[in-house]
Amino acid sequence: THFKNFKAGAIALVISAILSGCGGSDKKTVTEPTKPTTPEVTDIQAKLKSAFPQSTTVFGISIRGTSNAKVMGITHAANIMAQYLDNDEDGMPDNQAIVDKLVSKNATLVIGSTEQDIEQVINEHLSESLIADAALQDLYISEIHPNGYATGNFDATLEEVLHLITHEGYADVYPEVFGEFKGSSIANAMDIARGGYFETIPTHYPES
Repeated sequence: THFKNFKAGAIALVISAILSGCGGSDKKTVTEPTKPTTPEVTDIQAKLKSAFPQSTTVFGISIRGTSNAKVMGITHAANIMAQYLDNDEDGMPDNQAIVDKLVSKNATLVIGSTEQDIEQVINEHLSESLIADAALQDLYISEIHPNGYATGNFDATLEEVLHLITHEGYADVYPEVFGEFKGSSIANAMDIARGGYFETIPTHYPES
């Protein structure tokens, strides 16, 4: 939840890269994926591009990093995003409506070497008012661990990329189910799982 609560958070170094989905079996019929529409460049996007010249896209969704962000981390994040959006790896989005929503909102994953790296970029190139309503999610190279299972480190890429997709995509396209508010299907399920509805985090949850 870095960027949503941080709101003075991050933007991006961008590496031009091409991602291609892994093909399925020879028997699978694959149709040409719908090309995502290219939204008009907004003020925030123009500044992001100017401040962070390296970038890549996944189905039209931007991933950007600061000049200090390692290419390895940006590429890893792109691969994770591609797998979330194209889980069967046939080269086209599993849910085009979600991709269209993310593209229309200029949803962007922004990557810095550390939180301080992103803070510096924001202070130098942007303003809090400019990014207040922007569809951004930050991720730090310091918390990216592609081989985390083997090293005992959690790979935050799995979490932060999913945040962007669910918060800016699923919550908007299917608000009654995935809406981030009390009463949505997922909120009701969460209330059952943690033993009730809590406006603030309790010291202890019910034993049940």
